[in-house]
Amino acid sequence: MWIYWLVCGLSIIGFYIGNKVTIVYGRKYRFNRRNKSLIIAAAPLLVISIIRYGVGSDYFEYEKLYYLIGATGGAGTKEYEYLFSFILKAMYNMGVSFQWFIALTSIIFVFLVYLFIYRFSPQIPISIFLLFGMCFFFQSLNIIRQMVGCAICLYSIRFIEEKKPIVFSIMIAIACGFHISAIIFFPVYFLYKMHIDWKKAIAIIVFIVVVREIIIHIVYDFALEYSAYTGYVKNAPEVQGKNGYVSLFINLLIYLFAYFLTQKNNIRDRGFLNIQLGACVLSLMNGYIPLLNRLRFYYALPGIVLLPIAIGNINNKNLRRIMYVVVVIMFFAYCLYIEGYMNQSASHPYMTVFE
Repeated sequence: MWIYWLVCGLSIIGFYIGNKVTIVYGRKYRFNRRNKSLIIAAAPLLVISIIRYGVGSDYFEYEKLYYLIGATGGAGTKEYEYLFSFILKAMYNMGVSFQWFIALTSIIFVFLVYLFIYRFSPQIPISIFLLFGMCFFFQSLNIIRQMVGCAICLYSIRFIEEKKPIVFSIMIAIACGFHISAIIFFPVYFLYKMHIDWKKAIAIIVFIVVVREIIIHIVYDFALEYSAYTGYVKNAPEVQGKNGYVSLFINLLIYLFAYFLTQKNNIRDRGFLNIQLGACVLSLMNGYIPLLNRLRFYYALPGIVLLPIAIGNINNKNLRRIMYVVVVIMFFAYCLYIEGYMNQSASHPYMTVFE
């Protein structure tokens, strides 16, 4: 695990180094300084992602797909998303190795997530840490297509604030081109703008608990019957109940903490809080539908910005610092358990293509 925390530390240091550029040309140069900081901060994650070998439980499955779909056009395999299949075929026909596919997906994920962090986070170093502490970076080494979809959805939030529904829809369509599950993020365009007070939030959660069994039956009896992933999902091992409870506890804790600190008249605060409520709702069904936890990532990933936003609203400077320390300790411990002890993403031992 030490290699990942080293990369996390180097990324945070890169953020500060990038911000040391002397301002010469006013606003224009400040923009360039931001870009330089982003590139330097993202570089350590790009390097460790691109040169990895056999890291992530799905790594070799993707490698087999690369040569199978590339060579046969997908004949004899289940139907995969259009953009994913197109990229595999194109890269294979160009004569490049599978590692170039790893490089491409790593670049997409890392840069889109960092563009999101630099745009929305009031405390960029904390958001970089949470990308590791909440284990999302580790998942990007494993469930590659879905995490690329998550990154595209994450970046699309800017178009909600810019009131560009067509561009937002195009971004979701592109994300679905990597993994169809990204369609679950489309309602965020409307959810982001809603006023949901604590009474409505409780009502939503209670309603989901009451109709949970009905939702599960609908998913199994209808949705999965007409999906290319039917066999994969139905044969997937059930998520252990205790892991489902951990996920629910973490997401509810983040929501409750942020609810009392976010500014309800601020559309950004309210929007990210509503997305977190979506993560709580999905967590309520985690453990009942196999692999549903992966759908939760679409709504939970924005939490890397929600927490800094919430803490940033604390007026007392000392209390604000204490809360940052508490968050760092809590999610460092969480990551050590989920990825260090349980090795959920099979992210270690870390190996490179040079070994």
